[in-house]
Amino acid sequence: MVQRKCDQRASQLVSVIVHPAAVVDADGRILAANLDFKGLTGLHKMQCVGADFCAVLSRVAKIDGTEALRQVLAGEGFEPVSVEMGPGPFILNLDVMEDDDLGAHVLCQIIPDLATDSTRLRFLLEHLNQGVWSFNVPSDKLRVTDAWRRMRKIQPDISAYIDPKSAPWLHGRVHPQDRAAVEKMAADLVSGASETFELEYRYQTMEGDWIWILSRAKVMSWDDTGAPLELVGLDTDITLLKDRQVAQEELANKFQLALDVAGIGIWEFDSATARVNWDDTMLSIYGLEGQENDQSDNLWETYLHPDDREKNTQEADKSLEEGRDYLGEYRIVRRDGDIRYIRSMARFLADGEGAGKLVGVNLDVTEDHKRTQELEAARQRLEHDSRHDALTGLANRRLLDETVEDLLTRLGDEDSFAAMHIDLDHFKQINDTMGHAVGDQLLVRVAETLRTLVGDDGLVCRNGGDEFVVLLEKVTDEADIARLCQRMIDQMKEPLILQGHRCHVGISIGVALAKGDSTDPSEVFINADLALYAAKSAGRSCYKVFQPDVQTTSHSDVSMYVDLVRALEDCEIECYYQPQFDTRTLEIIGAEALVRWNCPQNGLILPGDFLPIVKTSGLASRFDEYVMNVVLKDQTRWANAGLEIPTVALNISFDHLMQPGFVDQVQSKLQPHHAISFELLETAFLDDITEDIAAVLAQMRAAGIPFDLDDFGSGHSSVVALQAIKPHRVKVDRQLVAPLETNPAQFHILEALTCVASLQGCGVLIEGIETQTQLQAAVDLGCEAVQGFLLGRPVPADEFAASLPASALRAGA
Repeated sequence: MVQRKCDQRASQLVSVIVHPAAVVDADGRILAANLDFKGLTGLHKMQCVGADFCAVLSRVAKIDGTEALRQVLAGEGFEPVSVEMGPGPFILNLDVMEDDDLGAHVLCQIIPDLATDSTRLRFLLEHLNQGVWSFNVPSDKLRVTDAWRRMRKIQPDISAYIDPKSAPWLHGRVHPQDRAAVEKMAADLVSGASETFELEYRYQTMEGDWIWILSRAKVMSWDDTGAPLELVGLDTDITLLKDRQVAQEELANKFQLALDVAGIGIWEFDSATARVNWDDTMLSIYGLEGQENDQSDNLWETYLHPDDREKNTQEADKSLEEGRDYLGEYRIVRRDGDIRYIRSMARFLADGEGAGKLVGVNLDVTEDHKRTQELEAARQRLEHDSRHDALTGLANRRLLDETVEDLLTRLGDEDSFAAMHIDLDHFKQINDTMGHAVGDQLLVRVAETLRTLVGDDGLVCRNGGDEFVVLLEKVTDEADIARLCQRMIDQMKEPLILQGHRCHVGISIGVALAKGDSTDPSEVFINADLALYAAKSAGRSCYKVFQPDVQTTSHSDVSMYVDLVRALEDCEIECYYQPQFDTRTLEIIGAEALVRWNCPQNGLILPGDFLPIVKTSGLASRFDEYVMNVVLKDQTRWANAGLEIPTVALNISFDHLMQPGFVDQVQSKLQPHHAISFELLETAFLDDITEDIAAVLAQMRAAGIPFDLDDFGSGHSSVVALQAIKPHRVKVDRQLVAPLETNPAQFHILEALTCVASLQGCGVLIEGIETQTQLQAAVDLGCEAVQGFLLGRPVPADEFAASLPASALRAGA
């Protein structure tokens, strides 16, 4: 009973003490302790009563508890000592107390060391730039610390107090936009309307710069009426924080602007909760604008394109399992059916519990994909165009070379292949007379025909102009090539109707065969060219297969043919003019245009050295047109110089004459000052006068275009044929004139020919006049004109022009 009463008395004693306290008996056993003591010393309720006080004191206060207790009980007194315990500094005080119930005991009080704590707090506040202030409401006095003054760059003052009424700058330096809020805050605290406040505002220091202040305050005491007596506050300079915040906001705004402009959507997937979160841009990308953000984990999979779903979901799952970043590109199908291309990137963020989340961005790259497709299509078109002819769609020389190179890598030693060189007959005349549109259409039709006939057995290539090349792989039977060539020739003999024009065109084909992968492809194509030349020389519209003997006899001819084509393109062919004279007056009445080749490598080449190649290679028509254009240009120059324009005779080939639209083509070129005639070779025209020939000659007569019959008397012409042709003039061959020097009877032969021509109404020109005897014979025969070295040799255009008289119009002027 006595012990219970002692325990109750000790408990009552410590319960009224506001700081940690305990009652200890003379043996050093704790009789009672309040909750603060238990909490500070770490003793629980069951451990506290009866615990060894000296041991506890030694443990938590780091002092000799036994000695301290002895001193107190011995009456030696105990000087309070400052100790560090747990949350801060304390004052340990031990007092001996006598109580009737308890007897001699010791009261232990652990009192917070407010002075030390305050000094520490002040030090920390000062060095942390925390300005402390207190405001006494009744006296209207403001007490501030030095840190508060430094914050505002106010000069230090001996007095810690400030009279707000005598310091108008106190609120006057608050930013105008923040002043109302600061004044309301102060008024609410002073009036008691608010017990605490927290406010950020801008303040202009005494040096003129602006700072941000975070001010927190609390009412600390009230009077009996409940009115505030004292306010305590803490001001913090948060300028740097605000600057960083502004910078971060600006950066965030820029980042958001960039995201918005770029259309980048942000998403997050939490593997622990299997939930997703999309921002507004993500919803917009997926066509879900204005809809609530569906948090289900299958939201993404719902819109994945079926063909892309499995691959990308597996890749995303793998990223989560392995804890790595995710990168993918896929298609989505929006609700409206629109298919978009998405590029997705995500960073894996671990949560420390074995799971994690993917935080990523989506970018709609549909337009980029379209541009990429367009660029790829353009690249493929360019690649295709670089290997194909724009007009016909056939392979060009580049693709042909690549195909040959590839073919040689695949051929075995015994494998054969063939090259066919194809040239259109009379294409240039069709192109010039009927127009380039018809010519282009003709090339397209020929290309289609060749492609159809060759099929998958080879490559058809347009080599430029009207030339085509066919490459046949793995030839096993030469007879097949022969049949293919003949089908091509037969097919092209059929007339074509192009833009209302009926066109006849033939083809000549040269074929070269090669065996094995060691073949020189350039040699194969040269051989095909030689074979083509042989086909043209054989009369065209036929094919020839290259034979080794062809190479030895024709290589130089092919080389000259190539050089002649270049000569026409480079205008190396020049016209020389041999004058024609009136037999009676010996005045110039005309001229014959004769060609010379002014070759840069070999000098001036006479026609006898190259005209045979022209006639057999298919260049005759092109030469005829070239010469006519040169003559017309020369006559224009002479007319502009005020000279009389003599009629110039032009040699014309049978092929050129029989080209469709020949007469129309000539008429389109003639101007009033032009004067030309054509010389038709008797041996070419009198063998068989067909209706087509007669029709062309009739058109020439109707158009007023004169034509002469050249080499008259050298062939087996007949009076009937002469009657059918009705030339403007006949030109007696020089072979009939030369014998006059040694055989006077030759005069009678010439007389007979002249008589026949005169009876048909034709004029007579004797060429090859080289002696006075020959000239006198021409006079005696009554011929109207003569031509020969005796009177004038062929000369260049300018030299010939110097011999021309001034025109009557110029002379009259």
